[in-house]
Formats: sequence, C-alpha cells, structure tokens
Amino acid sequence: MSKISLERKELLKQLELSCYIAFDFETTGLDPNHDRIIEVAAIKFREGEIADRYVQLINPNIDIPELITDITGITNSMVQFKPTEESIVDDLLAFIGNYPLVAHNINFDNNFLNKLCQRWSRDPQSNSKYDTLQLARSVLFEQPVFNLGALSEYYNLPLECAHRAENDTKNTGLIFLELIEEVSKYPIKIISKINGMIKGTSIPNQKLYVDLGNLLIKKGEIKRGVSNFSHPKDLSSNTLFCDGNNSVENILAEEVFGASGLLSKIHPNFEHRVSQEKYAEVVDHTLNIEPGIGVFEAGTGLGKSMSYLFGAIRRSTNFEEEGPTIIACNTKHLQDQLFYKDLPTILKALDVPLKAVLLKGRKNYICKTRFKWLISEPKTLDRADLEAIIPLIFWMYWTKTGDMSECSGFFNARREWLRSSVNSDSGFCTGDICSGNDGCYYGKLRKAAYYAEVIVINHSLLMADIVQKGLLPDYKSVIIDEAHNLTKSAYDQFRVEWSEQQVLYNLQNLDPSFSRSARWNNIINSIGEKNPDLIGLRDELKREVLKAKDHLNILMERLREEKQHSFNSDKSYQEQLILRNISKEYAPIKTEINSMRNAMERMMRITSSLKKATLELDSDRSKYPILHASLDRGLEIIVGLIDSLIMLTGDQDPEWVYWIDGEFKYGTHKKDALALSLFMVMVDISSILRRKFFEK
Repeated sequence: MSKISLERKELLKQLELSCYIAFDFETTGLDPNHDRIIEVAAIKFREGEIADRYVQLINPNIDIPELITDITGITNSMVQFKPTEESIVDDLLAFIGNYPLVAHNINFDNNFLNKLCQRWSRDPQSNSKYDTLQLARSVLFEQPVFNLGALSEYYNLPLECAHRAENDTKNTGLIFLELIEEVSKYPIKIISKINGMIKGTSIPNQKLYVDLGNLLIKKGEIKRGVSNFSHPKDLSSNTLFCDGNNSVENILAEEVFGASGLLSKIHPNFEHRVSQEKYAEVVDHTLNIEPGIGVFEAGTGLGKSMSYLFGAIRRSTNFEEEGPTIIACNTKHLQDQLFYKDLPTILKALDVPLKAVLLKGRKNYICKTRFKWLISEPKTLDRADLEAIIPLIFWMYWTKTGDMSECSGFFNARREWLRSSVNSDSGFCTGDICSGNDGCYYGKLRKAAYYAEVIVINHSLLMADIVQKGLLPDYKSVIIDEAHNLTKSAYDQFRVEWSEQQVLYNLQNLDPSFSRSARWNNIINSIGEKNPDLIGLRDELKREVLKAKDHLNILMERLREEKQHSFNSDKSYQEQLILRNISKEYAPIKTEINSMRNAMERMMRITSSLKKATLELDSDRSKYPILHASLDRGLEIIVGLIDSLIMLTGDQDPEWVYWIDGEFKYGTHKKDALALSLFMVMVDISSILRRKFFEK
C-alpha cells in the first residue's frame, strides 16, 4: 500500500478520522434476530494506514446454510472448534473501543453488532458510524453498481478472498479514504443542503457531513470544497447544436459510407460495408428524394443507425416547411447510445450544422421545485428515504439534463416511490410554480425541441403522443428503429390497471394528513383562520380518504377470497386469469365495488368544492399556485381512479380483453398474502394506429 499524502492526513485529522475501525461480519443469513456471526474482521486505520487488526472465525452453534458456504467458502467444519460469540464479544468490543466505525452497508453489520451486545448483556455501541455504500452511491452516483467488489475494482484493489471478512474489511477501509477525499471536494452549498435535511437523524455519515460543513466554514470556503476536482464529472447534455462548414444537401451516401468516404477518415474502426452504403442510399431516397414509406430489415452489425441518421440529417434542410424528423428507438438505452455516440460521430464526419434533442417522457426528469419541497420537509421521510435522496443532491450539482437515469446511486437504494415525488409532473410543474428555480429541466427541453431538426425519442413516447397530443412538435417524417417492438408500446398506452398498491399510493396523495401532502395542507392551515369553510372541507376530505382506504382494503380482501383458488403459491410463474364474463366474475363483490366507487365520488365532490372555494379566494391563481396545482392534480387522480374501476368492472366491451394477475410476495420467513391486480387492454389496436399514426 502506498504511503498516504500529508494533505490526506491533515484532512482526516480535521474530520476527526485520524483513527477509525473498518469492520465486517460474515453471517449465516440476513436476519440478526435468527442468524449468527461466523466470522469477524476489524482493522484499525491510523492516519490512513493499517495499524492493527482483529480477525476471528466464530462457532455460531447453528448450521451454516449451503448458500452461505457457496458465497463465503466458510463450512461447518471450519468453525466447529472455533470460539463462540460469548468468548469473543469482550475482545471484539475492546478492540473497537470508541473509535469511529466504518463498514459497507453499515446498517447490516451494526444490527448484528447490536444483537451480539444484547444477547450477552453488553452496552450497545454508540460509536459514530460511516457507510461506504451510502458514500459511494452519493459521490460516485454515475457508476452502475456499488457492491464492494465493484468498488474494489474501480479503485484497483485486490479481489482475492472476496466475501471473506478480512479482505472485505481491508478494502472497505481503503475505499473509505478515497470517498472521504472525493466528498471533501464539494462546496458548502451542497454539504449544507445535506446537513439541513438530515439534522437530528442518526443516519450513517451524518457526523462526516457536519464536520465537513464546519471545516468549510472555518476555512471560509464558499464556492469550492476543501480541495479541487482533479477530474470533474462531464455529464452530457440532451441538446446538440452543431455548427458545420459543409452543406448536407450536396453530400451523397457513397461519399460518406464509401471505402474512402468521410466516415473512414474519422472513425477509428471503420470498415467499408457495401450493404451499409446501399442501406443509407435507400433510406435517403425514401426520406428525401421520393418521400414515402419504407420497411427495411438489416442484420446486426450492418451499421444501420449511422445510415438512417444520414437520411435524417439530410432531411433537416426542409425543417421550416416539413418540421423535424423523429427517430424512435425501442429502449432508453438505445436512445442514449444513438444520441451520445452515433449522432456525434456522423456529424463530425459530415461537418454540417444541425440542431438535435434527446427527449424522454417527463417523468424521467427531476423537478427542482418539487425536490426543494421534499427536502424542506425531512420529517416526512424515514432514514432509508433520506439516504436515498442524498445521491440526488450530489448529482444535481453536475447534471445538465435533469434526467434521473444518470443517477444510478439513487435507483440503487431501491426507494422507487420517491421518484414520483420529485419528477416533473403536469399538475405541479407550471411556469408560475417553477419560475423561482429558473424553470424545470423538462420545460427548457420542451422549448428546445421546437427548434430541433432531429428529435430522438423512444417508442413509448411516440405512442404516448397518439393518446395525448402535444407531447411532440408537429412532424411529417419518422424513423422507427426496431419497429417490430412498436406494438408492445402501443398496447401499453391503451392498458387500464387497478392494483391495491397503486390505488393506495394515489389515495395517499389525496390525503391532507399524509406526509406528501404537507405543503398544500399547510397552505390551507395558513389561510383557513379567515376562511373556516376551507378547514371544514379539508377535514371532510381527510375523513373520506380514510373511508376510501378501508373500502379498498375490504374490496381487495374479498377479491382475494374469491380468486385465491385460481393461483398456486408453489408455482414460480402465475398464470393470468382471463375473465370471459366480467359481470359474472365480479358479481360476488359488486357491493364492495359500489362502496369503493361511492367513496371516491364523495372525495371528488369534496375536492371540487375545495377547488371552487380556493378560486373564490384567488381567482387569478396567483396567490396560492401550489394549492391550485395540488387540487387540480387531485381531481385528475380521482377521476382516473373512478374511470378505471368502472371500465374494469362495469359493462364488458368485446373489443377489450380483461384479466387478473396474482403474485405471492416472499417475506423473510413466510409468504405474504396474494397480491391481485386487475387489467384490461384493447384486443386489436391496429385501427387506432392506422388512423392516428400511420395515415398521418
């Protein structure tokens, strides 16, 4: 191990981390109440270098499962004559002392440590806690995975003996040093935002952020961190505005894709393919020479993306009369590859001007205003939520797009519901509300799209534009890559769904007492002193939401009772229960369905009254834009839920197919109750596709 620099030693001293203990447990399983420790490693780092270590195999007095042996290599025979927990607990606690504790996913190891102390009547550990997993998700947010092996490889650390406590602990301690240095490069505005959000909590790394904030204040640093970024994160933009010296009107396909063409001069792995050259010619002819419809099939490796991009760029010369060319990819991954790799390459070869935009559905983009609301009410979030949000704060320091898919650290925490609390939303993201944050990322992108000559989207957005016109600018030409997948995206747009989890989530958004409603509920509280009718309506809505939740629970429980026999918990994959006659199928629970519908209709009437009362106080919607937007969105949600329930359980439409999905979810020790979801979708969408898309 190389000697640590003086600068890093000083940083550790300032952060009270000159000496810390990295530790790791290997265990018989994941449950600290029932599983036991089979190996412990604790390594003391002093001024960034290993000073001492405590490593011990432990006899758990229970069998080690085969799966654990396969992962760790630790067998029952290896621990048979080793010390027990009782005999090592004091030595381990003495080694740990009061030093700061560092682990990868420290919540897991700390839970086992606390249970160890509890079982043998030792005082619980109050050491400050640091977590390399949470830190890595935050400052290395763009990395695809964050397990210890991946981070060890990222920092060129040895991987031999992975999943054995000693090597894992050593790597954890060394990775911690790298992450400390990385987080210290961020300015006070980022660290203060985190400290404001996690104040009063006991999440790992809290002391690190507090100490780092104090250090920056002490140094008087405002615009920079303790040190400078040696390699700033260069996140891409989703707009591409190129100036070029050539006119694409005068360039032919053979001059680009020929053996000595323009592409051969700039592409390091160029290979002349006659079929690619021919493909480009035919696409160009279909788009620009004799505009019409073309259906082409090409094998993998042809280079078709470059070929049809050439035709799209050539068509940009007709932008004023014909509008943009839309390019629809099957997946967001392919969309990104096309925009960030293939398009810049061919533009470099052509040296022509072009305005292009990468556009996804609005729910992919973060809303600065909604994010600000969320972190300003941290009491509405639990510890896991707070830890998941921290990576977004670091990512927002760098992002040019606001596309949350750039922040793997956020999604790695598996708190997916948070995304719907901060993404761009038609009910909230308006000019009035978001103007204070210089507008939303999505709003600016939509404006840029109206000037773009090429717009790269995915199938889902292309089909969504059929259902909800105006998502895309008017266009007369489209290139559909992997067109055989288009119908799946079309069916998804014409699918109706009802599930207990989805409906409950929407009811929570309507509940004034729920944490996500805190902001608009507080507005009603503030203006309700002079307008008691608002308070009365709000309280009435609260009661009706609770009743609706009860009716939902009763409805889904009765449905489970009726349909339990149709699903087998022993099957790995459940069959979809096709409903041939929905009147007959839902007859036994018609009372519960009607009760659910009536509850939602009462909520709709109350929300409408709240909206009317708010408009009487603020007719131009300028004083309380957040309240207006929340009530508008609430009405939209209720109407959508009522419509879905009626469509799924009311009069059967022979043009649609109806079915029920069942899923048995597994808990720690037993299976959870059967979760059911109701679905319907059009049997044949061809007429809609023809009328609303292909004929256009």
